[in-house]
Amino acid sequence: MSQKNLKTTLQFILPAICACALLTVAFRPAQGYVPFLRNDTPASWDLASLPNGTINFSIDPAAPSILRDSVMKATAAWSHCTDNVLKFAEGTGSVEFTWSTDAAQMPDALYLAFTNFTLSQNFNITSAKVIVNAANYDWHCGAPFGVGSANSSGKRDADLDAVVLHELGHALGLDHSDKNPATLIGADSMNRPTMNSIIYPGSEYLHTDDIVGMRSIYLHDTTIPEPELNISGSPAKGLKPLNVGFVQSIGDATTTWDFGDGHTFVGSAPSHKFTALGTYTVTATFGGKTSTMTVEVIKKPKPVKAPKVKKVKAPTNAN
Repeated sequence: MSQKNLKTTLQFILPAICACALLTVAFRPAQGYVPFLRNDTPASWDLASLPNGTINFSIDPAAPSILRDSVMKATAAWSHCTDNVLKFAEGTGSVEFTWSTDAAQMPDALYLAFTNFTLSQNFNITSAKVIVNAANYDWHCGAPFGVGSANSSGKRDADLDAVVLHELGHALGLDHSDKNPATLIGADSMNRPTMNSIIYPGSEYLHTDDIVGMRSIYLHDTTIPEPELNISGSPAKGLKPLNVGFVQSIGDATTTWDFGDGHTFVGSAPSHKFTALGTYTVTATFGGKTSTMTVEVIKKPKPVKAPKVKKVKAPTNAN
């Protein structure tokens, strides 16, 4: 992230870019998470100055419903990790989510998304805009996770949940965590931080590094929390046979899975085919931690027959 756009006037725009390239600039060697800084002061929202301490957000009315779904998940995740100090509400937005179908607002057509925000002279964030590249990517929520290869339309499939979670992190003050890759907090071979500049499978959940970074900005707390195990699968509901891909927030090849249909698995991020109708509780266990989710297999609904229309004969003319 270049800071050549910084100005010393009352307000300036600081771009935060989610690109498909790895950044390796050394920064803040004592910590893995990377906030946007000026004179050791992190960019942040002045929550005390906001009505009810709440950050409002608005969603492009032209966007598909999955954008709202992803935004709601992202706001809930960042709020939860700060013990609800960060509060969000949909309305006239301080954070604006835009669905760009022509990529005209994207600095580079390869960017998955782009975030910029306006800062006061005190380095307080006063507004932010998140632009999703809908011109060159086909977006979905859930599996396949991360960013895939080009599909038949020439676009690359991409997971919106991970990207929106990442971009909202920028809008709240975090830079790319891999600007200091050697000191990531809680990094492992499977799970990269959501704030990594490359979106990996598993980025749908906040990594320990992300959590510590956000808590350090808004709670002044750098305590390293015990990482949580969370799982999700997609699609979580559908017709039989239903092939579901799963992802986990922590864990490795020793993670045990119980799919609730008599089948089990040991390993990371599996896929499983459910062949019978029913609702299944999927359970993953790693390091003494357990997470569950529900998968529902439904039958194809019977087609609705159109009601028969009784023909009424016209009365004959008696004359």
